[in-house]
This record gives sequence, structure tokens and C-alpha cells, in this order.
Amino acid sequence: MIRAMFPVLLDGTAQVWGADPKLMELAFGRAIFERYGHYAADAQTIAAMLEDALAEMHDRAATFAGQRARR
Repeated sequence: MIRAMFPVLLDGTAQVWGADPKLMELAFGRAIFERYGHYAADAQTIAAMLEDALAEMHDRAATFAGQRARR
């Protein structure tokens, strides 16, 4: 799935954020997350990353509130 996203990762349109508390599932792709988004493995860092994601989501919602989608 991430491989299919490379065009939008390369142009900065999207980011990948990964939480890997067991240090297993995302270990092989860690460099991708670190370069094109965010990666966290311990509980404290994961919590901080999720808080950052929430803040970014609220900022974007405020930016786009009331705007119509282009078709």
C-alpha cells in the first residue's frame, strides 16, 4: 500500500505516520516513515505523535471549514 503512495510521498502531497510498539510490523519500512512522515515505537513517542496528528487534523479542518470541494 505504501509503495503505491510513492508518487504523492515524493511530491509532498501525503505523509505516512507509523506507530510500531512491538518493533516488528513496520521495522523494515522505518526509513520510509522517517523520511516521508513520522515513526514512533515507544509508548511516550507514539502518544506524542498521535497528539501531533490530532493537532494537524484540527488545523486542516479549520483551514478548509466552509470550503467546497473542487470537482
